[in-house]
Parts: sequence; C-alpha cells; structure tokens
Amino acid sequence: MESVTVVLIFCSLVAAASGGSRIVDFAEHPVSQEVAVNDAVTLQCSISTPGAAVTHWVFNGDELSSGSGIDISGNSLTISSFQTSHAGEYRCVAGTTDGFFQLSHAATLTHFGQRSFITHPEDFTVYLTPITGESTQPSRETAALQCEIERAFNGNLPVITWELRTGGEGSAITSLVQEYDEDTSRATFQYDHIGYFQLFFPIEASNGTEVRCVATGPGGLNVRSNWATIIISDQQTPSDTPVFSLQAPEQVHFIGDQDLILGCSKTSANDSFGIRWFRNFQSPFYTQGFTPVFFLPAGITLHGPTNVVLNVSMREQFEGDTFSCQVRTNDFEPATRNTTITVPPDPVPPVVYTDISSGNVSLRHTFSTTITLPTPYSGAIQWFFNGVAVSTSGSKYSVDSSDGSLTVSDITMDDEGIYQAELLDPSPPQFVNFLGIIDLGECTNTPTICGVNAICTLTEAGFICTCVPGYTGEPPTTACQDIDECEEDDDNNCHENAECTNVAGSFNCTCEEDYTGNGFSCILSDDDSGLEGWEIALIVIFLILALLCCYFLFCFLCLCWRKRWRNYYAEEKEKKYQEFRVQMDDGSYEEKKTIV
Repeated sequence: MESVTVVLIFCSLVAAASGGSRIVDFAEHPVSQEVAVNDAVTLQCSISTPGAAVTHWVFNGDELSSGSGIDISGNSLTISSFQTSHAGEYRCVAGTTDGFFQLSHAATLTHFGQRSFITHPEDFTVYLTPITGESTQPSRETAALQCEIERAFNGNLPVITWELRTGGEGSAITSLVQEYDEDTSRATFQYDHIGYFQLFFPIEASNGTEVRCVATGPGGLNVRSNWATIIISDQQTPSDTPVFSLQAPEQVHFIGDQDLILGCSKTSANDSFGIRWFRNFQSPFYTQGFTPVFFLPAGITLHGPTNVVLNVSMREQFEGDTFSCQVRTNDFEPATRNTTITVPPDPVPPVVYTDISSGNVSLRHTFSTTITLPTPYSGAIQWFFNGVAVSTSGSKYSVDSSDGSLTVSDITMDDEGIYQAELLDPSPPQFVNFLGIIDLGECTNTPTICGVNAICTLTEAGFICTCVPGYTGEPPTTACQDIDECEEDDDNNCHENAECTNVAGSFNCTCEEDYTGNGFSCILSDDDSGLEGWEIALIVIFLILALLCCYFLFCFLCLCWRKRWRNYYAEEKEKKYQEFRVQMDDGSYEEKKTIV
C-alpha cells in the first residue's frame, strides 16, 4: 500500500502546483461483504466530481488488472468465482484530467470460513436432584449447552446444528438436525447466531457423551466449535448452582419467515418443580407435565418438554409481549426469567470516518474521542475538511505548530469526510493529502460501537443500537443506564402486597410477610388469618358496648329536652295578659299588652 500512497501524494503535489482540483467526491464507495466460495461478486464505485473518473483498483495495496477470473470494467470490479485467496481489502482509485488522484473507502471481502465461535459449548455436569414433594426417588437435571458464532458485516445467517459422539476421538460422529427427538430426549434449535442443545432425562449411559456446534454458511462451508463433554454425577446439585441452565435472551425478534423458539432449562429437574410459562404476567398458559398440548394458546406449540414455539404467522400478535419462564426452587421461592418480543427498529447506515494518517493505517475509534491527524511536514499549515478551510478559533480543531498535526475533538457522525493539508511555507503553497479509514460500523469489535448494556445488530443497511431490556438511552450517542423500575409504580407490575427490589437491568417482586405468591400476585397465607378467635370476640363485645352507650346517651338527651320544652309550654299557658292602648307622638294609638 505504501507504493500507492507515495504515487498519490506525488500526483497531488503536482496537481496542486498546476492549480488542479483539490477534491474528488465519491458518489458511491465499494461495500464490504461476506461472499460464498464459487459465487460471483461485484464491487461498484462512482464519482460525482466533473472531469474525474475511476482509473484503477487496488487489492491489499497492489494494483489490479483484468484476468484470472477478475474483470475490471469502468467503475466496477467483478470476481466471477470467489475463492478464499480473493479475501482482502479493495479500493478504487479516482483521478482527474489534471493528475489529481483519490482513494475510495476500503471494502473488505470475506468468506464464511473466516468466522469463528465467540462462545464454545462448555462441559456440563448433570447432578441428581433431591427427593422433594411427591417424588419417591431423585431425578437428573437436563443437560443444556449453547454456542455462538460471530457475525460478519453484510454476512448471511448461518444454520447451526450439532454433532455428537460417544466413544471419544476417532469414534463415529452423529449429526443432529434442529428438532426435538422424543426417542433420545434430545432437542436442538437456534436463535439468530446462537445454537442450543438439550438432553432431557439423561441416564448413566450418557456419561462421557461429547457434543459440538456446526455452523453452516453459504455454499455448505462449515465452521465447528470445540467439543464439550456431558458428565453424569451421582452427587446432588450443589447449593450454589444457578436455577436456570438455559434461557432465552432478554430481547428477541422474529427473523425472516422462521418460527421463534424460546428455550428454558432448569437445574432442578424434580417434577414438583416443573417449568411454567406466562404471557404478559398473566396466569400460566403452560405447566410442565400438567398442560396437554391441545390446551396451548393459538400460535404456540412445544419444542421438547420445556421450550415454547411462537408461530411466525402470528408475529404481529406476539410482538411487544413478554414471555416469562418460571420455576420454583427448593425453598418454594419462584425464579423467573423474562423475554420480550421486540419489533426491530429501522437500521442506521454504517458510519465510516476518514482520518489523515501516514501509511493509510486502518484505525478504530469510538464516539466522543479525540483524533490527531499527523503530517510529516512542519511549519505553517492550513487544513481543509471536505474542501472547506478549518478554523482553529474554537475548541473543535487545533493545530500543533511544532509538527503541523490537526486534532479533532468530540468525534461525531458529522466529522466524516476528507481532511487535507496545505503547506504555506515554503512559497508557493503546496497541497498534500493523506488517507486512512476509521470504521465505527462493526458490531464484532469488543466493546461494540453501541457501548455496554447495549445490543449491536448488523444488517445489510448498517448497524442498529438498542439498549438491553431494563436500560434506557440512545446508543451510541447516549450510554445505556439502568432503569430503577421500583422508583415509579408504573415501571413495575409488583402486587400491592409485594416489595419491589431493583437489580441491574430488571427488578424483583417479593410478597410481604404473611403473603404468598410470585410477587406479581400475592394472597394471604392460609395459615395466617390475621387475628386470633379471642381477639375477634373482644372486638365484637367492645362494639356492642359502644352501641349501647350511644343508645343510652341518646335516650337521656331526648328525655332532658322533652322535660325542658314541656315546662316551657306549661309556663306560657299559665301566663295572663292585660291589654291597653298607648298614644304615640303623632296622635295615633298602638295596642300593647303586659303580663299580670
């Protein structure tokens, strides 16, 4: 790549000295993608600058020419039969009639065989569960394993299956398809890039069984995980063992036209502690071992004894719903895991940043960081961003007078573009151009562009950032923060007789003392009626005495008032009056009377 860079810089200097164009604008850059072996692939590049055109293509820094299955025609490059040797970085080079050249953004072609598993299945020990409830003998836990294959930009969704062997290295390998086999009590299924394996009701003969994931991409190319061993133990389940050995992600969505399988396995396999499924925190619609298949709601079926399947034909009715897998532990406290069926948001276009870096080194940065764009020259330099002179009067840009480097602060999506430097000394000014790629559009980086507590999903149109359930924010610009669901009653659905406890990304509901239930529904315990019998009798006697007192007081007041009014009327009746006339000042008379 250094030879191409030197040529471009030299041509740029010549073009600048002759007054040539300073910017070549690309209307279309080649796009990275994952390609199936033996498939044809075309990269496209177009220019919007008048007088400029694509002159040639480069592959991993070397100039390409037509031949050996590669056809370069105008703005396009076509590989008729893609092979693993074609994987790498491609750029188109545009030039103007006066000799100025510009590199496009890089496009990386990969094949499925370059992917790897980011999570391999781990050895699983199957323990005996204690004898509790109505059980007369201990049972065994369900063996549950999972794996996850990495994603690829513009890549295809692989099919994840499992392989099994029972005799160690060199023994026969059995391929398992995505199904529940009732004869062997084995279930395999997939969500997105995650594969699941379950072995229900394992027996001692299963000890030493090995399984591994197989991810199959376009053209039948396979990638295999490490082997994991199922170990059968005669010991009881350790007390610190997690309640759930397999559970669906907290946030899922329908993919294409596929049904959606929600998996759930528990470490306590005793029948009296069977798994129950709830929809939107209502009454359970399925209880393991007690709910017949024909009683399941419309659009819901089973995949093994503990997994539910949501039919894709009813996706609109399921989207937005929360499905809860619940199991009661040995102390009868319910443990619940919730999964919300989401509607995928509209994708955000991939973000590509252009950085001035000698040697065209590919760098990765995150938002709000500072990038320094170096130059091998010193002295007076004027920097340009997309052809417009950069002002250093604010806090956004600063130029180091000692080496001429430009520092860009608080990187955002608005900073995407081409940076160029004009050497003001010596005179006349010379124009130079350095290129590099800073790619923020990949979900495969660790951490991803979306940040912590966020889900990064790659699509053909770009990447999507969403907060995991229980967190809020607008990633990547605003980090996802935990929601305290217990702060506001509207944010949780705990019962009025339950206490809400906030945990990272979720909340727990626990019934108050003297109440029992799962926290979402609490009822008064049967063995606690609230008051003893003698207390109730005492209250009744007190109420009767209070009523009698009120009655006698009322009677007393009535008698007193009756006697008082009777005396008053008797006195009035016995009074005698004498009438007489009084002459007034105006000569008139007024009738008067007085008591004799």
